[in-house]
Amino acid sequence: MKHFALILLAALTWSVNAQITYPYNPDGNGDQYIAMYDLQDFLSAYGQEWIPGEIVMDSIPLSAYLEAMEALILANAMPAGTNPGQFLRWNGEGWELVMPKVGCTLPEACNYDETAHVLLESMCVLPDACGVCGGPGAVYDCGCADIPEGECDCDGNVVDALGVCGGTCEADEDGDGICDDGDSCVGQADECGVCNGPGAIYDCGCTEPVEGTCDCDGNVEDVLGVCGGSCTADEDFDGICDDVDDCVGAYDGCGVCNGPGPVLGCGCNDIPEGFCDCNGNVLDAVGTCGGACQNDLNGDGICDDGSIPGCTYSVACNYDPSASINDGSCDFTSCYGCTDIAACNYDPSAAIDNGVCWYAEASYDCDLNCLIDTDEDGVCDGLEVLGCTDEEACNFEPNATEEDGSCDSCTCANEQTTGCTDSAACNFSEFANCDDGSCTYPGCNNPLASNYDETAECSDGSCIVNGCTVDLACNYEPTANVDDNSCEFGTCPGCNDPNAINYNPTSSNSDDCRICGETIEFGGNTYGTSDINGVCWMTENTRNIPFVMPQGECLETPLTPSIYVEGYSGNSPDEAEAFLNINGAYYNYDAYLQHGCPSGFRAPRLSEIYEGIEVLGQNGFYGFLNPSGSYGGVGTCGLSQFSPFFPGFPIAYQNDEDGIMGVAVADEYGVVELEGFFEGGGNTEPRNVTTHVRCVHD
Repeated sequence: MKHFALILLAALTWSVNAQITYPYNPDGNGDQYIAMYDLQDFLSAYGQEWIPGEIVMDSIPLSAYLEAMEALILANAMPAGTNPGQFLRWNGEGWELVMPKVGCTLPEACNYDETAHVLLESMCVLPDACGVCGGPGAVYDCGCADIPEGECDCDGNVVDALGVCGGTCEADEDGDGICDDGDSCVGQADECGVCNGPGAIYDCGCTEPVEGTCDCDGNVEDVLGVCGGSCTADEDFDGICDDVDDCVGAYDGCGVCNGPGPVLGCGCNDIPEGFCDCNGNVLDAVGTCGGACQNDLNGDGICDDGSIPGCTYSVACNYDPSASINDGSCDFTSCYGCTDIAACNYDPSAAIDNGVCWYAEASYDCDLNCLIDTDEDGVCDGLEVLGCTDEEACNFEPNATEEDGSCDSCTCANEQTTGCTDSAACNFSEFANCDDGSCTYPGCNNPLASNYDETAECSDGSCIVNGCTVDLACNYEPTANVDDNSCEFGTCPGCNDPNAINYNPTSSNSDDCRICGETIEFGGNTYGTSDINGVCWMTENTRNIPFVMPQGECLETPLTPSIYVEGYSGNSPDEAEAFLNINGAYYNYDAYLQHGCPSGFRAPRLSEIYEGIEVLGQNGFYGFLNPSGSYGGVGTCGLSQFSPFFPGFPIAYQNDEDGIMGVAVADEYGVVELEGFFEGGGNTEPRNVTTHVRCVHD
């Protein structure tokens, strides 16, 4: 054993005469033993062919050095009874003789052997990256383990409603891949773009035809009753447009347009040349048309033939002046009749007038129909009597059949009130009896309409406005009545968070969501917001004026929005801006619905008003509504004639139970509720009651 160790410890003599730096430590792996592993390390370092040789230390061969060391140890250190191969080891208290033991001396190994003296790495069983002795390592989806059941990744996330691992979507009820909290339609938009709508069930698919039109393209009937037709005149009412009518009027009995009728010798034609009547007869010898006389040689007008039979009565239809013998053939009926072509009973076949012609009355035809009745009032134009038909007028004409606009209710009135007296006008005043020439007339007054009439002062319902008619669309046009398929969804401004004060269900934007306390924009103005007991109030009254009416000018058309600005009597929104104050504008009910509050806001409920009073106190809430300290307006046509009776600050409200709109007038003493007052007028009368609007988040 000793000699074997010496051989293993022999030095290497290199064929390339490699130089070794001294002092040289042959214990390459630092395990305090010199063995085969040390020689392998030595080889890997030099990588050269080697030949065993003697190691020389300080000119002394290693074998001699070891023999001397061994002798020294045997003589001085090794106790008696020491066996070959044993060596001394310090056990912490003293030296002991041990036999060398090969094993795994790596403390991190699962089979670490603290009693082993020589490391044999191939014996070591090391833990893998997962701490498993001899394990395969981090070979699973999550390294040392699979993804837990019910989870979708190694971080404990789960799949959300959209199938996104770690996503935040809680629901996608319609399975369209859009999370319900940002889905503009939880369900299915019908072909009209309406969420869960009934589809194109109307005559025009998504809408009904506009009133006054005859089809879905906005066409109207022409004078022939043809929808979308181009005929502008049919004066003879024959169902043929005048521009293609062969006869604008009537054909006479001869087929001549507006002709005189059969007024010629043979009715529609003259007697043919060479003939004496329309039956092809000629004059006989004595000048009798169709006579039988052949000769009158002496020209005395007496037929030379003495015995010619025929009708000898001159009043008979078939009188024959050449006949000398009455043969009883006289006809006294067939040629009698009315021979006046202008008569209603004219008989073109009659040769002898029977004196019984009768004629149509003036302005009538023979069937007692008016020849012309332009206004279709049953009185022929030629018989119309123009004059004032108003029995209460000063110049009432009882025989008048046609109003000529001459009525005068002013000159004989005890009290004269000026204004527009034309009931067809926009500004007709039932109280006026003296017309002041101020009448304005209806038409299409919407600049967005294709038939906009800039002279129209009020709407007659004839406007044809093309645009998007779906109220959830980004480009919804509330005045549009003909959908032009231009609706856009998902690109609207605002925020897609339902809890935000600028929430817009059609918006896909999540970067500009506002919470109560932040500002919002509406109608080009910026408004503050404030939370009062969980209700988000706008801190100012609405001053949105997309249009404006002169203060004091009342509507005459039902269901028409009206907006007024205190102290302004024009109709220019730009000019009216200079008159707006902290109280805001005046809105009627219809204007409130369309322009009074931003999307997602509405008029407060009564309960919310009283909650505000409870939280802020009566004076505090009154001050919140009325920071200017001035009275606001409630009244008609934008005039605040009711303020003296209710000296507080009014705002529109809606009833908690049935949603009826009213006016709540708050002051330092309490609240006066004018229920139904703001909405008043119903659907058949103009809504002229106006007040201020303060909005809360819905």
